[in-house]
Amino acid sequence: MKQQENDLELDFDVFHQVQNGSLPLTDNAYSQLVEHWILRLLLDMGAHKSMLFPTHIRDDEVFVAIGLGMICQQEQSGEYDHRTAIKLVATRYSEIAKRPPKPPRKRPLETNLQWLGKRLGLSETDVTILRFIVLSEDCEHLRTVLEHLGPLSLQTIQRLLALLLNLPEVTVAAALRPDSALATCGLVRIDYDFKGSYRGKIDLLRRLSDQLFNSHSDPMHMLRERVVPGKTAKLSPDDYHHVRDDFSLLKRYLEASKGKEGINFLIYGPPGTGKTEFVRMLAAALGLTLFEVATQDRDSSPLSGRQRLLAFRLAEQMLRSEAEALVLFDEIEDVFRDPEDAEKHGNGNAAGRKAWINQLLETNPVPAFWVSNAIHAIDKAVIRRFDYVLHLENPPREIRAKILRHYFDRIPVSDGWIKQLSECERLAPAVVERTAKVAASLEGMQSHEVERAASRIISGSLKAMELPPINRGRCQTTTEYRLDCLNTDPSVESMAEQLAKTEQGRFCLYGPPGTGKTAFGRYLAQALGKRLLVKRASDLLSPYVGVAEKNMASMFAEAADERAVLLLDEADTFLQDRSTAVRSWEISQVNEMLTQIEQYGGIFIASTNLMGSLDSATLRRFDLKIRFDWMKPEQIERLFDDALRQFGIAPDADSTGRARILTMLTPGDFANVFRQARLSRIDSAQILLRRLEAEVQAKPQGKQLRRIGF
Repeated sequence: MKQQENDLELDFDVFHQVQNGSLPLTDNAYSQLVEHWILRLLLDMGAHKSMLFPTHIRDDEVFVAIGLGMICQQEQSGEYDHRTAIKLVATRYSEIAKRPPKPPRKRPLETNLQWLGKRLGLSETDVTILRFIVLSEDCEHLRTVLEHLGPLSLQTIQRLLALLLNLPEVTVAAALRPDSALATCGLVRIDYDFKGSYRGKIDLLRRLSDQLFNSHSDPMHMLRERVVPGKTAKLSPDDYHHVRDDFSLLKRYLEASKGKEGINFLIYGPPGTGKTEFVRMLAAALGLTLFEVATQDRDSSPLSGRQRLLAFRLAEQMLRSEAEALVLFDEIEDVFRDPEDAEKHGNGNAAGRKAWINQLLETNPVPAFWVSNAIHAIDKAVIRRFDYVLHLENPPREIRAKILRHYFDRIPVSDGWIKQLSECERLAPAVVERTAKVAASLEGMQSHEVERAASRIISGSLKAMELPPINRGRCQTTTEYRLDCLNTDPSVESMAEQLAKTEQGRFCLYGPPGTGKTAFGRYLAQALGKRLLVKRASDLLSPYVGVAEKNMASMFAEAADERAVLLLDEADTFLQDRSTAVRSWEISQVNEMLTQIEQYGGIFIASTNLMGSLDSATLRRFDLKIRFDWMKPEQIERLFDDALRQFGIAPDADSTGRARILTMLTPGDFANVFRQARLSRIDSAQILLRRLEAEVQAKPQGKQLRRIGF
């Protein structure tokens, strides 16, 4: 027996000398250390049971790499015996154990690990464990042996690391706690709930091992694939005047929250509305250094949601000592519907993932902005952990015009084109920026050609996003909206000034069609720099019971979120006298509308032509009931003279005098006449007068033309 053992040792020595097997490592200086770990896994952690026992071996290349290729030779020759194979492994291990290998000094990996440890506040134990995780990521053969251990509990992982790294098990257990520096640094993710093998239990930040094995003049470059410097802001606070109150609150809160943990903000809204640019602008306004979580690798491969969450945690820990830092986590909707996690857990928030994200939000040391186009995939329990939630919509007309001028500053376009484009409510800043980039390259074109090309580009983008197109074909010669030509009781001339202070009010506008009720809502929204949200009965009604009530609630919620001026046209449909109702759902609709009006804290305008049919309880809900009546003679004269001037027609006192005495004339009649002029020219005051007379005669009350004084 003794002779047999000596023969085995002799065979082993000879074979090892000629075999010259080697582990495939980025840095071969770690080969002996990794070989030592593999041998211990085989002998002390039971990997031999799967790889050597009972009748054949698995993963031959592992044994070849660690210099035990003779085991594979024995199997091929039919002389394999697992006891002999185990003896060979034990012999090789005892040979190495005489001088236990240690990590080499002055290698790039060691330099980088020490830098990370200092930057992230890692202990020596943490760095030792991190080294093992990095080398297991780098060496496929080591991972193979670890996989052969089968499903691993946290306790088994602790015992494994303590054994391989010669550390006290209690120290390893402390280093792997969920709240430990290693678990929260973002370099490593330990899935405490996963019941599978090593590969799924411990996850290293993707491609980090490649960076750690390289030398860097600035160690921060190791992390540039995960955390990148924020881009310079292109817009200013003036470009976000529509959310100036939010900007002011965020600015004050950030200034007052320096040094505090768990400071998080959620910004969401349609694509291209300037959410990311808003964060960059805010960072610049506060003099903070912005860092952004990357969305892709250096080779443009997209990062998974789980990897981006790890990158976010890493950014937070790396910057914790930076007092003037800010983190931007963009496109988070992909994080919450990550297909990698969906496949693993069944859904995006399962198996403790939601709790992990909640912990991120409660403990991050650096203020962070989370930006998304949609939030339906985010659990409500997560949303409520944000300090401030901002819904960012497309800017109002004045701001859209300002942004257009900013990006088209050096491009030959007219003020008229800028004004026309600014009327498009769904025109997002991002669309404007990209259009301007294309338009800037169109050298040698005339102004009208550039405008036509830019309009085409914008229309294509809007169509692709299933948004309404640019307003086209609008008559360039039209009546200006004039408050002094509205016959209202009470007067509305100072209303915009008062509402600018309170931003709150409920108004019922009633009177004949065309007297300027809807147009007044548009004027008011523009004067206040707000979006006008117009809804009609057809937008809310539904053949299904209860749906109309839900649509009403959604309408008021949308207006509140956007701080818009809400105008409900044909409001009498939902505010009719309940005593005349025939069906129960008619009463429930009125009740719902009255409740929503009572609770709404913004500016609400109800427009109706049928004031007499409204429910008596309705009138109590409105701050003002404003009647829009037929125009007075002096108001008719003003619009008539304006029209002559815009059509380029000389004044005609006789025609103007006859127009003054027309009854039942409204601003809407003048607007109709202007539209008719596109089809049939108006080149004299007499023709203009006849067109207005025809408008009056077409009304139910005006079958016969009536004149004042006759």
